[in-house]
Parts: sequence; C-alpha cells; structure tokens
Amino acid sequence: MKLPVAYAVGGRRLIPIRVAKVLTLTILILTLFTNVTKGAFGTQANLVVDFVSFVAVILILQINKIHYTRLIALWLAYIFLHAIIQLLIHGGLLSGNHYTDYRNLLRGGVIFILLLNSNFKSAAQVDSFFKFIFIVVGSLALVNIYAELIAVRILGFDLRSLPYVEAAYGDVITTYGTPEHRERIPTLLGSPHFFGLTQASLVFVFWHLYKQGYSSRVLVYLTLVSVLFLSRLQVLVVFSIIFAYYFRGFRGFRTSSRGMFLLLSSAIALVIVVNEFGYALILTGNPKVLLAYDSLINYRSLEPLLELSIFPDFEDLYKIIFGVGGVTGNAQYGNIISLAEIEVGLIVELIPKYGMVFVVLYYAFLWRIFVRLRGGGNKVLAFALIPFMASPLHMWTVNSTFVSDMFFIILAYCHLLLRAFDREYLCTLTKRTPKTGQLNKV
Repeated sequence: MKLPVAYAVGGRRLIPIRVAKVLTLTILILTLFTNVTKGAFGTQANLVVDFVSFVAVILILQINKIHYTRLIALWLAYIFLHAIIQLLIHGGLLSGNHYTDYRNLLRGGVIFILLLNSNFKSAAQVDSFFKFIFIVVGSLALVNIYAELIAVRILGFDLRSLPYVEAAYGDVITTYGTPEHRERIPTLLGSPHFFGLTQASLVFVFWHLYKQGYSSRVLVYLTLVSVLFLSRLQVLVVFSIIFAYYFRGFRGFRTSSRGMFLLLSSAIALVIVVNEFGYALILTGNPKVLLAYDSLINYRSLEPLLELSIFPDFEDLYKIIFGVGGVTGNAQYGNIISLAEIEVGLIVELIPKYGMVFVVLYYAFLWRIFVRLRGGGNKVLAFALIPFMASPLHMWTVNSTFVSDMFFIILAYCHLLLRAFDREYLCTLTKRTPKTGQLNKV
C-alpha cells in the first residue's frame, strides 16, 4: 500500500494537508475525551491514541528531508534520552511506573514535526487549516464547560457520578461538580485546571483569527468568559495581559471605545479575582517563610531565607541539572530541592523531575517564537504563549493528556505562520520570470 506522502516544490516530499488534518483532529478529540474513553474501555483506551501517533511517526519517516527546529530537536532528544534512562533504572513500561509524562511530551513533539512537514504553501492556507482545528476543538470544549455550568449552578446536578469524573478521580474524594460547594466544574478532562490553561491560550488564538477575518467575535468572548469558570491563575494571566495591552493605548489616548470597554472589564475581573481568591494566591502561609521575606524586603538580609532553602550536596548537583525521574505516580525524585517551602511547580516538580536543562529548553523555545511573533507584528498571537510561560507554576497542567497536544499544535501554528511570512517576504524581494524561471532582484 502506498503511503499518502505528497511531493511539493523542488521535489521535497511533504504530508498532504488533509492527512495532517485527520490525524491532528483524531488525536485531539481522543485526548479531549480521554476520561470518557477510560470510563468506557479502561486505561487501555490510551493505546488508540498511541496507535494514531505511531501512524504519524511512520508518515514523518517517509519524508526524504524532515523539517524541524533545533530547539525542538534538542528538547525532544533530551526527553527521549531521559525516558530511556528511566526505563533502564526503574523497569518496564507495563510495570507499576507508567511513563505517561514522557509519552505526552513525545506525542506532542510528533504532532509538531508532522505539521511542520505538511504541504502548506501560504499564510492563508496555514490560517485556514488551524482555524478549522481550533474552532472544532474549542467549540467542543465550550459546549462542555457551559453545559456543566448550567447543570451544576442552575439545575443543581451533582456531576461526581458522571463516568468521566469517576474515571478522572477514581477513589479520590473531590468536591468538583457539587452544587453545595459551588466549586469549579470538573470538565471532560477531570480537573478544571486543564481547560483553564487551554482556554487561556485560545482566547488570544481566536482573537488573532478574528483580526485576520477568520473567527467570530462571539467565539472570542465565549472563550474569554469561560476562563472565569476555571483556573484562578489563568484568570490572572489572561486579564492582566488584556489590561496591560489596552492600558498602554489608554495612556497615549489612542484606544478605541472597544479598547476602553476591555480595559475596564479586565480591571474589574482582576479586582474580583483578587478580592474573592486573594487568600489562594498566597504561595505559602508558613510564619518562618513570611519572616524570611520580611527580612529580605525590610533589612535586605538573605540569611533567614537561605536557612529555609534545601539544596542537594555538591556531589548531587546533577540532580538539579538533569533531574532524577519523571515517572508518573512515582516520587523517587523526592524533595531534592525546596525554596522557602513555596508551592511552585517549577521548583517542587519540574526541576526535580526533568532538571534545569529541560527548563532552559522549554523557555528558550517559547521565548524565541514569542519574540519573532512580536517582531512581525503578531502581538495578539504572541500573547497565546504567555499562559504556557506561566504554567510551570502548575507544570502538571501542561504535561497532561490533551493539554500537551494543544500546546504543541499552538506552537506549530505560530511557527508555520512565521515560516510562511518569511517565504512571502522573500517573494516580494524577488520575482521569477514565467518562461525561464530565473530569479531576479526587484
């Protein structure tokens, strides 16, 4: 059977757009409904997603010259080697130590490389492709969020008996979905934090598409409002960005009436969140920690803070650089680093698991795309990366089923747009005569 690999300009083999669309949508929808499928078929339902990812890998290997970026190659190579070492140290993939963390990241990387090697020829084609992906997946998410909101807060249903909530939490007692506690809704993915991160990023993706004439304004506002029902951290991130964006225009008296409305709305939203949830935004209430902070601010003394800081011995510094294990459900990384007992995922989870190398590559990858987008005038789309920059405060939200896939797909969208813009810019500097094909400077 001949594999569906197309030929593009210059004889370079590329994956047809329709094939990339089917694979991308299949993976996203399967992972979006991951707790539904697990509730119906058990944990083995994840093998279906693995099979689709394997098909994507085979397609990529059929390309004679694979297009990638150096940072993504370094990052994925580091994750792969990290996983291999963990496999050799801690046992098989089917043992009690599951390698879901590594699988999520590597699958997302496969999607990213698949899309980078798809047969896109223009920025308009890139926009059209991703508009369809984001609207389908984003609409499913919005229907779920608003349906559960109505069920819990208007109809008074207890959602904890739903199959996907039981599959997500198992024997863990949760108040998500109970009308008595008025907690945030559970969503298809289980914890509301997962949708909180994806919705925060999609606000700016849909905003960008709307500015390009591709997306409805209603979809922008629905996605924006849905953030209010989910993660408090993402509410702060989203509305702080909007406030800062329009406050700059306000200071120069250049803002529009719509800008004024969004400026005031975001300011009100920030006040409400801080007023209602300010207690939850304090990272620690330990008296010793508060005293240490007081000494640092008022007396410029680091000594009390350093006394609370725990680092490995010199011969164990490799644990900070490379981490000592990212096996889901296994705490072998322990408490190798603690800074003032602050509950920040970057310190208590990300660095101990994957090391500083992972962190540096993560932020270098995001920052490079962010700077290029802003430099090219795509400021709103660049904002879509900021929630992921803030996410290591709760890194487990990024490295989870569906969220990691959306993360890499949004990155692929940004990167493909930049590449299309570069190609179209070069076309404005050169022209090809129709008969000879000779390139001439304009």
